[in-house]
Amino acid sequence: MMHLATLLGTSLALSVITLAAPVSDTQMGSKHTVYLSTCTRRATVPDCPIVILCNQPAAPAQTYTAAAYFVNSRPQANLPTEVAVVSTSLEPWEGTQRVAKFRTATFSSVIDAGAKGLSKSDVAGSARLGNEDFACFKDGETVFAADGLTSCRADYWCASLDV
Repeated sequence: MMHLATLLGTSLALSVITLAAPVSDTQMGSKHTVYLSTCTRRATVPDCPIVILCNQPAAPAQTYTAAAYFVNSRPQANLPTEVAVVSTSLEPWEGTQRVAKFRTATFSSVIDAGAKGLSKSDVAGSARLGNEDFACFKDGETVFAADGLTSCRADYWCASLDV
């Protein structure tokens, strides 16, 4: 009887250890995220030693709509893996399908028409990158650099559903 109690106790202890074990990256599924963003590329001055003698005008600041794809990270950690311009003007994400062409695959999103009024982290729509499905959520706060001249604010973020 004592042997059975010891065996059950050991089994229970191993179960607790198993439940408390950290989840590995391979168990978590895809880390892919796409941020549906409003980006601004700051104005640039032509690169010449004497500005007055330059024949090129300064490039004005440009604000546009873009999708930023992060393969294995989030904006706070790294620059995006890829950024694709969706529209060179400020087109709304809400109420229509938007498409971006990444080198990896074509991305499309559908954000609900009333999503602009949602609270942060509320479900706002869906998206697809190639054959991978995503759920999209309201953001409005996350800010990240797309490159040395461009900063972006995420209107929505989309997390992969591949698990």
